[in-house]
Amino acid sequence: MNAELLRALDLATARDWAGARTALLRLDDPVAGRLAELVGVLDHQDEARRRSTARLRHEIGNALAIVQANLEGVIDGVLEPTADRLAGMRDALASAGLALESLGKP
Repeated sequence: MNAELLRALDLATARDWAGARTALLRLDDPVAGRLAELVGVLDHQDEARRRSTARLRHEIGNALAIVQANLEGVIDGVLEPTADRLAGMRDALASAGLALESLGKP
């Protein structure tokens, strides 16, 4: 059983949550059962973190695309650099900055 438990722990260390959980559930041991529960929680937390990061990256990308489109329009002379437009670009950049700051937080 020690080799099987070590394999499951190695899989968990490599963040192969499904493999680790499967290996742990094969063991008929209460400690392995508890570890399988822990692995399930870690898997859920990782997935939530991935979804959150993807959402933040999308928000940052949208904000930067808005600013880029407006700047290109102003540079090309298609859009007027009005106070409202410049404020909108500033707000989009501020929003992207806040989203970027939250990316680094746990």
